[in-house]
Amino acid sequence: MSSSELNSREESSESPISFNESPSYDFGGFDDLSKLLAETDSALALGREKEKEFTVEKPAKVEKPVVKKESEKKEEKPAPLTKQAGDKTFKGFEHLFELTRGALDTPGLVVIDGALGSGKTTVCFGLVDRYLKQSNPCIFVSYGQSPGSVREGLKRLGCDASEYESNYRLIIVDGYSAQSGGFSLELYSLLEPWDLAKVQESIVGNSGIFMGEKVKVVIDSIDGLCSRSGSAKDFGKQFDVFASKLKETGATVIVSCDLDNLGKDVKSWAEDGAECVLELGAESGKSGGKEYSLKVARLKGDKVKGDAEEFEIEVGKGLVFV
Repeated sequence: MSSSELNSREESSESPISFNESPSYDFGGFDDLSKLLAETDSALALGREKEKEFTVEKPAKVEKPVVKKESEKKEEKPAPLTKQAGDKTFKGFEHLFELTRGALDTPGLVVIDGALGSGKTTVCFGLVDRYLKQSNPCIFVSYGQSPGSVREGLKRLGCDASEYESNYRLIIVDGYSAQSGGFSLELYSLLEPWDLAKVQESIVGNSGIFMGEKVKVVIDSIDGLCSRSGSAKDFGKQFDVFASKLKETGATVIVSCDLDNLGKDVKSWAEDGAECVLELGAESGKSGGKEYSLKVARLKGDKVKGDAEEFEIEVGKGLVFV
């Protein structure tokens, strides 16, 4: 090997970088980076603390009104048949069915007795409304007012008579028009409203439409029919036959009247033969308005002990017990 080659190898072996030494790099910004990371960790830690605080407080805010609402619902929930207003406690129309102990739903005769203006027609309307809403068919025989007035009276209670008529659940029989010799445009009417035999034939015949159902027959009122049907005893016997035929079909017959004006014989007939007798009264109150009362006088022929209950007649509600 020549001396020039030897010198060349020696020069190449003296490299400026030695493999036994660690290379040095410039980390001049390392302190700033560490400081930034430290500040970031601190901010994240603070955020997590805030989040914990928020998470703890949140259910307390949500839970508080929920408890309040539940307590309010319990306080505001009314009794099914009773409502208080000031010093008065009101009971709905269903209270009448409690007082009569099922007699208003039992096949047989029910008498609503009271003077003019005592609320008899209002009770009749209330019964029709209740029966129809309970899916019981009704026949309403009107002697004291036109069928149009009957529909208006039911409408004031929230009962759409026309709808029930179109669905064959309600029949309104006009016994009013013929009294003055007028001609009725109604589908159902009585040409001779004072002839009890023909009235019986018409009502019993029309009740056959509701075969198999417990029809409710309401006659408001029987005062004129009774006074024009001969003697009081004859009327009682004839009406018993009429009511018995309807009772055989499961019907309940409700009649309104003023027994004091019809005589002792009719009153005895009603009290002895009716499943239920309701007595209504009305007097002038201190405020100038009327004060109404209702008493269940008899149930199944027996006298009922107890005082009369006061009631009011409210627009849209009808009879409301006080």
